[in-house]
Amino acid sequence: MYVYAYARAHTRTHPPTQSLTHTQVLKSRQVDDPNAPGGKRGKRLSDFMEHPIARFCQLTEAEVFALRFYTTAGFKGINWQDFFVN
Repeated sequence: MYVYAYARAHTRTHPPTQSLTHTQVLKSRQVDDPNAPGGKRGKRLSDFMEHPIARFCQLTEAEVFALRFYTTAGFKGINWQDFFVN
């Protein structure tokens, strides 16, 4: 449960002052990569696998993917009935 709460807390929408296009990545979601343009790139699944909490909880790649998917764009698609039924 802690991992879920942590993931939710770190993937909330950002204030409108940080308007981003679909191709931009928040600075908090970037890692150093000398081969990438500008020396930074968006995080990959392997980067999330290396997160201290994922390692402490010994999460599998499938579990990390499910957490990332559900706490971002996947939430609305999975729970769409909740938005339209009520």
